[in-house]
Amino acid sequence: MSYRMWVELASHIREMGANEAVKVLLLEGQGEQAFVSGADISEFEAMRDCGDKAEVYDAAVDTAISQVLKFPKPVISKIRGICFGGGLALALASDIRIADTRSTFALPAARLGIGYRFNWLRRMVNLLGETVAADLIFTGRAIDAAEALHLRLVNRVIDGQVINKEVEGYCAIITSNAPLSIAAAKSGINMLRDGTPSEDANNAIRALIHRCAASNDYKEGIRAFKERRSPIFHGR
Repeated sequence: MSYRMWVELASHIREMGANEAVKVLLLEGQGEQAFVSGADISEFEAMRDCGDKAEVYDAAVDTAISQVLKFPKPVISKIRGICFGGGLALALASDIRIADTRSTFALPAARLGIGYRFNWLRRMVNLLGETVAADLIFTGRAIDAAEALHLRLVNRVIDGQVINKEVEGYCAIITSNAPLSIAAAKSGINMLRDGTPSEDANNAIRALIHRCAASNDYKEGIRAFKERRSPIFHGR
């Protein structure tokens, strides 16, 4: 993935986040060969050949990943094929990761003489644990989807013939639920991830709970339950 593509991805995700009609963000590669095969190494000699240039290059990747982390709606990565390096960092920034059985994962920085930035390392350690992160980073080895599921790197592994249908159904479940409830949960999860002080987090979540309780969606959910029908939520 080229420097320009990282910049464009960050801009696109930012625009999607501002679109109130968007309920779920689905990240996927083009075709079945790769989610993201990593950075475009052919650019490195010209664009990443010293510490200062590396900072600029990595900042573009950081920006894209940051946009995923702070995206206000659920983010799902549908992973097919190769998911290496920056692509894996991007996938780990999403809320849910669903992989094709033929997917492969790797963090090959040590094979290229690249150092991982602190925020990337923290995300990997928080999600995978110190020993798993160390194993994958120190060796740079590729793992298959089954091992990725065992290591909790992905949430689900699905056969490639049905993954599109399964992910579509999964997104439909999320979009049918109350947007304010999901927003409250995502905010809480993000605050836990970011280490927001407990008192501040508790106050913020309390305000979101009150917002849910005062919403028309809350009333609709109760009515629908009593009437034994599916609720229709509007996010207000």
